[in-house]
Amino acid sequence: MTRSAITFAHAVLLYSALLNPRASMADQLEQLQGTRLTQAADADAEIQVIHAPPGHPVGKVGLWGLQIRFVVAHPPHTTYTAMTNIERYPEFISKVKRATILRTTASGFVVDYEERLWIFSEQSTQQWTLSPSENSFVSQNVGEGDRTSWTQLQVLPTPQPNFSVIQATLYVDTSFIPEFVLNLALGKVAGEYPNHLRHMIATLAQEKHTRNAK
Repeated sequence: MTRSAITFAHAVLLYSALLNPRASMADQLEQLQGTRLTQAADADAEIQVIHAPPGHPVGKVGLWGLQIRFVVAHPPHTTYTAMTNIERYPEFISKVKRATILRTTASGFVVDYEERLWIFSEQSTQQWTLSPSENSFVSQNVGEGDRTSWTQLQVLPTPQPNFSVIQATLYVDTSFIPEFVLNLALGKVAGEYPNHLRHMIATLAQEKHTRNAK
């Protein structure tokens, strides 16, 4: 950028600040953040392969895992409420075939769960432990004979109150899954997983709005 262009840009910012000295820069920053979040709310998830560290609750050092992050165009509480509505999962997530709450506990509930991906099918009993004050929960397989699986989902705030970030950290025993199948699944996770959940969150939020409007 030339000196004259820099001078002109500074003059524009100065003129804007003089017109509205208290809010001009803050408003510009807020608008920029809103634009970026709106774009991010349509983007694929960010995925990172991880491995369980020593002392992790999953109890198996080095167990394969993923950390998944993506933006949702809903406030944290709305997002969290939808994400803990486990019995609605089969309606929106194609691999989830059954999710039935067997009983409630002091901190959450126990779920009869079944999912199927291509030729792989799995049934398990999951313990969900909810932390509403933190907009997070942990689910893990607890049934006899279930493979090791531990997931923490956190709904994080953003600078814009009508957006939130879903961060899922999971560790799972993948020893019986061929590597090429695992790689194909990662591609589906990046695109389909956030889109299915965004659709679910939007639908459940609209249902709540409709009920409250009556």
